[in-house]
Amino acid sequence: MVKYAQLTIALTVLLAMSRPADAETQKFDAVYRAYIAGLPMGDLQLYLTQTKNRYQLTATMQAAGIALLFTDGKAISTTHGRFGPKGFMPKELKLQWQSDGVVKSSSLAYRDGAPVAFNSDYRANKEQQPVGKVDLESVGTDTINPFLALLEQKQKGLLGEICSGTRRIFDGRRLAILKPRLVQIRSQETHDFVVNQPIAECSVKWMPIAGYSKASLERAQTMAPAEFYFATIDGTRFAAPVRIQFETKFGFFSIVAKQFFEATDKPEPKFELARSKD
Repeated sequence: MVKYAQLTIALTVLLAMSRPADAETQKFDAVYRAYIAGLPMGDLQLYLTQTKNRYQLTATMQAAGIALLFTDGKAISTTHGRFGPKGFMPKELKLQWQSDGVVKSSSLAYRDGAPVAFNSDYRANKEQQPVGKVDLESVGTDTINPFLALLEQKQKGLLGEICSGTRRIFDGRRLAILKPRLVQIRSQETHDFVVNQPIAECSVKWMPIAGYSKASLERAQTMAPAEFYFATIDGTRFAAPVRIQFETKFGFFSIVAKQFFEATDKPEPKFELARSKD
């Protein structure tokens, strides 16, 4: 599940609301594939729903390619909330993942945009024990979960603005800072992604603060910045990655859009993984 943890953090992103549709509701879906050292290892389907005031993002993940040699793992995550004056005001994050027939889950609840309760039946092994725990009450309202970190809002309507500032990321256990930097805006004639529009290329530095294992903290000291390539989701205030890439000890890990966000009327997946029968 270590590789699946990377899969869910890096990616990720997108969603569907369980409320009835109305004239202002917009629904989108996207398809991504994850690779390690150029070999396919996972498929992701992403669902995004937004209204004027609210959003929901759902991601389903399934092992594929080389990963099937080690696991039949799958996962689903959903997060929803409303838009506040400064961005996302999350209400809840839920995650389930399955490996070898065993289903685990976690949830993070918010009040007024601040995390207030975290529950999980996952227990880290000895090597993954955190160095310093995060005090939930001190996290505050200026954090977002890893999935929302992939869904950037263009406050001023400019693509390049998403590669500035900092992001505080909290998943219920771990707190980190992401520091993006704009590398360049690439015109649609200078890239071969699946979108026919300009791309913002960003360099993103990951800086773990607390809740991470000793190995993760040591890796962060030498880890090169990740590469994010963002495109605009048509008709929305959002931009999302068409590609993410960063280096691991197994080679480059990348997530690549095979279908970028398109309008859809597909129903969102149910938030429940089937448990294997004995």
